[in-house]
Amino acid sequence: MRKELKQHIENFEFDITSEKFEKILIDQDDLKKELKGITDQWERFKRGISIGVYTLDQVKSSMKRDFLNLFDKVDFDNIRTYIPVQRNEKPNISSTYTTKDNIRENSEFVFVGFWKRVLIKIVDSMIALAFLPLINTILIFSLNKRTIVPIILSSFLFIIIQIFLVTKYGGTIGKLLLRVRIINSNGEYLNVEKAILRDLPYIFISGLSIIPYYMVLNGINDQLEISSYKQIVFLLSIHASSFYKYYYLINLFVIVDVLTVAFNKKKRAIHDFIAGSFVVTRDSLPAKENQ
Repeated sequence: MRKELKQHIENFEFDITSEKFEKILIDQDDLKKELKGITDQWERFKRGISIGVYTLDQVKSSMKRDFLNLFDKVDFDNIRTYIPVQRNEKPNISSTYTTKDNIRENSEFVFVGFWKRVLIKIVDSMIALAFLPLINTILIFSLNKRTIVPIILSSFLFIIIQIFLVTKYGGTIGKLLLRVRIINSNGEYLNVEKAILRDLPYIFISGLSIIPYYMVLNGINDQLEISSYKQIVFLLSIHASSFYKYYYLINLFVIVDVLTVAFNKKKRAIHDFIAGSFVVTRDSLPAKENQ
């Protein structure tokens, strides 16, 4: 009996464990109260309540520890009755947890809709405009030095900053200002791998946007000195016109990506589906992440 019960605990068979404890704690009132507290907590976990940002492994370890503590307090030598309970299947709690593409249906997360996502894009774009003089300086420097390397490095730096903000703080500056966060299916901020995966379409677009400047470098003579962004725009219209004929395809993807938010229950864009991410209000996060 003792060995069988402990084995159920070690196997994380908490529903069966609860039933067996109820049978052996008939005349041990104090331990029955403790058992009720543990089983109530387990039921809340299964329904997706009070999970917070804990992972499935963390929840199971916590429940196992509580049941083992109770097990150690049981006076097995003076148990009055013990009625064997037929072994059931392991409790299926996967529905209250998630795959990478499915967040808890009964969670209290508030998903951010289409128009607020558009507003966030506008805010992020306005912030990017503040760096326009620096970007222009880099472009002019690169073209005058006849090298594409500074443009590549600056694009790479922007991507690193973006990924850092998403993994460390849960979003871009626009999202942070508008009290929005990017999370995974467990309510946690994305790790580096998922953040890169989420931005992969835009990293690809960023890489494509370097091509026109490479075309300009191949088309201008060595004596030309560039001093303004207007010159750069003029050179792009001459040397990279063939590229911009197909640029509408990139814009089309961006439009479709944003519009996708309006047509699914959890307000996810295409890049959210790719990374298994969700965009939610900060206030709907558990206290630990609501910072």
